[in-house]
Amino acid sequence: MGQTAVWCFALALAAGSAPRARALLLDGSGRDLPAILAIENGMLRADGADPIPIAQIQEIVLRPEEPFDARLPHATFTDGARLAGLPLRADARAVVFRALDAGEVTLPLRELRALRLVRRADEDPLFRQALASPPARDTLFVQRRGELVRIEGVFRGIAEEKVRIEFGGQERSVEIALVYGIVFGPAAGDPPPAPEIEAHIALTRAGTVKGELERLDSQDLRLRTAAGSIAIPLARVSAIRFRSSRMVFLSDIEPFEARDVPFFDRVFPHQRDKSTTGGPIRLGGKVRPKGLGLHSRSTLRYRLDGAYATLSATAGIDDTARGGCALLRVTGDDRVLFEGVLRSGEDPVPLSVPLASVRVLTVEVDFGPDGVDVGDHVDIADVRLIKNAQGGAS
Repeated sequence: MGQTAVWCFALALAAGSAPRARALLLDGSGRDLPAILAIENGMLRADGADPIPIAQIQEIVLRPEEPFDARLPHATFTDGARLAGLPLRADARAVVFRALDAGEVTLPLRELRALRLVRRADEDPLFRQALASPPARDTLFVQRRGELVRIEGVFRGIAEEKVRIEFGGQERSVEIALVYGIVFGPAAGDPPPAPEIEAHIALTRAGTVKGELERLDSQDLRLRTAAGSIAIPLARVSAIRFRSSRMVFLSDIEPFEARDVPFFDRVFPHQRDKSTTGGPIRLGGKVRPKGLGLHSRSTLRYRLDGAYATLSATAGIDDTARGGCALLRVTGDDRVLFEGVLRSGEDPVPLSVPLASVRVLTVEVDFGPDGVDVGDHVDIADVRLIKNAQGGAS
């Protein structure tokens, strides 16, 4: 299915066996839906509810999503998403991967940042550093006498329980049992075009897989990925998140300026898709997979160049923090668009900020009325930049 594709699928859940679905729209509003859904001709239809264009939906929530268990072996994608499982085989273009909740799936190499092949409670610092600052070349991390050894070269594949990598002018093989993980260098060439509307399938315990939704019924959904179609049991799906050119997450954009100034000596650096403590964003009793974590005082500045019409988000002090009291300020071209005090224990604050013609967006977290930074772990969850229906900002 391409840009002219007709979306058509149905979801039927036995009465009493699943919670009602909920659709979250791009403008931040939500719709409770019966547990019987259909999507056709680009519209979400449900009994007793008005049709909703798919282009206006951020996600459909089917059941609670568990935090990702980072102890498991997993793949990390270039957009930061993760998928639990192990590689079965690979060549220089793709990895055939057995995902914990999605079965066998082919992952294009250009979409992967890393593979971690071992289970452990904490990530090795050397591997974590490579993930944070991807190397210029593919890098193999081999376990040797209790330490990790880096081998830089060109990844050639996985076959017969061995990882193949070319370095020093020769192709060499390493027993897969000795490999802690692989961090991939940048892919060459332009990426293939994304679907007009891309579906990110959040699995209940194993991470995320993405592609173009082909169909969905009471048993499973079928997703077309860059390397083919896969079927995922519906019982293992917690949410379906839609991505299109109309919406961009602010946490996916690199700020051109970032400042984190501590009250004393301890710096809490700003985080993307994590809280300031490095854990998941927990706000209003929910785990939020996307957003920004900031601590007083933090300032982030972004170049928007008038491309967006609205910023929508939910803001508050992270559920794990105690005693927090911070000031959140959003400005556009030095004009204050939102300003408010956030306190621990209070309900999250929905934001809908007009951005028409804004060229530089600034997000600031400052000390609150208490004048200190204790517990000022601010989350700005699901912060989205939205274009108007015609694709522009005017």
